[in-house]
Amino acid sequence: MTPLSAAARRLIVEAGLAAVNHGLHREAWAIHAALSALIPDAHDRLALEAVMLIGLGRSESAARLLERAGAQHARLLAPLLAPPAAPRGTSRPCHSKEF
Repeated sequence: MTPLSAAARRLIVEAGLAAVNHGLHREAWAIHAALSALIPDAHDRLALEAVMLIGLGRSESAARLLERAGAQHARLLAPLLAPPAAPRGTSRPCHSKEF
């Protein structure tokens, strides 16, 4: 079997992220299962796996992975784990015409 080029591996990983974004969960999980073969760098792999898990609704699992992903990745991706914040200084709905 011929190994995949770096460009082909990158494209497959991007397709996995797009699958998560578009609700194609079966396809996303299939690519998620192949991440170890697609991403040679362990820290990069953990970070991308965490992003996929967040999108698939597995934030707790993603948080555990980020603990092992390295400080830079953890800092960058931590906001994705935080619950969405309400607009500052108001309790009115965001769709109010007064904004």
